[in-house]
Order: sequence, then structure tokens, then C-alpha cells
Amino acid sequence: MLWMERVDSKIIRDFGQTRMERFVVESPLLRPLPVQHFEYRHPEPIIVHRDGRILFQTNRYSMPAAYRGKSLDGLLDLADGTLILKHEGVFVRRIKLAAPGIKATVDDSVDRKEHQKAWLDGLNLEEKIRKQVIEKRKKAEQETEVTDPAIFDRLFHEIAMEVAA
Repeated sequence: MLWMERVDSKIIRDFGQTRMERFVVESPLLRPLPVQHFEYRHPEPIIVHRDGRILFQTNRYSMPAAYRGKSLDGLLDLADGTLILKHEGVFVRRIKLAAPGIKATVDDSVDRKEHQKAWLDGLNLEEKIRKQVIEKRKKAEQETEVTDPAIFDRLFHEIAMEVAA
């Protein structure tokens, strides 16, 4: 405290006043702190790729399967090295960031299971659609009557003869 008392009473060359004299003059000009929380984190737009991962500072982080192909709002906290992710204002996840530039892949085991289930569901749907297409083709082949093209030659020849007569 002695140091602060000594510094406060020392005259500042540029102003010709002590710090305490300046504070008395400037204190009425100070405004109160805002009521709202000040957002100090940097906003970062993030897109979740088809494989269910995001790419941030060359590192890849897994995300829940429900967010594949969607845009997220990221808030980068440089103080503790985390990235907070939100989708349409709803909190999704807080990620502890790996060192930038090391090209690390950080996977969550729950995410991996979700992605595997989504992949299997997609595979089953594909197989179901493939079977439906095969059934439709078979049905179309059975319903379509195929005729020898030579019959049309004879038909047109007979019509041509009637017109000529």
C-alpha cells in the first residue's frame, strides 16, 4: 500500500496533477457499468460436416449426429482455450481446444455410436429403396407386352396397299 500512496501523490508530468487530483476531476464523468453481461468471447461460425465433425484451427472435433450439415454459433474463449457451441441459441457442447495447427482429431465415444447408428439407419433405408425399385421394375416388365417389330412392317404394308387400291 505504501507504493500506491507514493504513486498517487506523485505529479504526472503531462497533466501537472497527481492521480488523486485527476480522479476528483474525472470521477463525475464515469458511467456505471452496464447491467447486461459483456460478451468477451469471439464469435466463430462453425459448420458440422457430413462426417459429423467440425474443423477448427486445423483440428477436427466430433459432434452429435443430430447436427450433421448444420451451422453452429461458436464462442471462442481465449482465456481458457475453449469453444462453446450453440445451435439456434441452444447450448450444444463445450470443447477444450487442442493446440492449433497439430491436425488432431478429437472423437467422443457417444458421438461415434450415434454416427454408426445413423449410418446403419441410412444403409437400411438405402437397401429398402433398392428393393422397392427392383420390385417396380419386375412389375413393369410383367405388365409390358413386347411384340416383334416385324408385325408393324406387315401392318403398314397392308395399310399402304389399301390406300393404293
